[in-house]
Amino acid sequence: MTDKDELRKRAEDAYFAVRQKHLDAQKLVRETHLNEIAAHKQYLRRLNEIDYGVNMKFEEWLEYGIEHDYCSPQFCDTHDGVPMLDDEVELFDSGTDICIHVVRLGYPQDWQLDANRYKENTQ
Repeated sequence: MTDKDELRKRAEDAYFAVRQKHLDAQKLVRETHLNEIAAHKQYLRRLNEIDYGVNMKFEEWLEYGIEHDYCSPQFCDTHDGVPMLDDEVELFDSGTDICIHVVRLGYPQDWQLDANRYKENTQ
C-alpha cells in the first residue's frame, strides 16, 4: 500500500468515525426528544385526570398532591398543633390574629355526617 493509499484509508476511517459519532448523537437527541414528548403526554394525561377526576380515586389524588408538594407534611392538630412559618410565629407572638387555612381530607359520606351533627349541635 502506498503512502497515498494509506493516507486516503486513514481519511476515510476518520470520516466514518466522525459520521458514526454524528449519527449516534442524532439518535440520542431523537430518543431524548421522544422521551420528553412521552413524559409531556403522560403529564397532560395526568392533568386531565386531576381536572376531571377521570379514573382517579381519592387515594391517588391525595398521593399526587403529596408527591408534587401541594400540601404540608402530615401532622396531628390535636397533639402537635398546626405547623407555622417563622413569619406566622412572629405575628402570632406579637398578638396579631392570623388565619392559617387548614382542610381535612376524607370521603363525602363522612362530611355529610359531620355537617348534620354540626347543624344539630348549633340549633
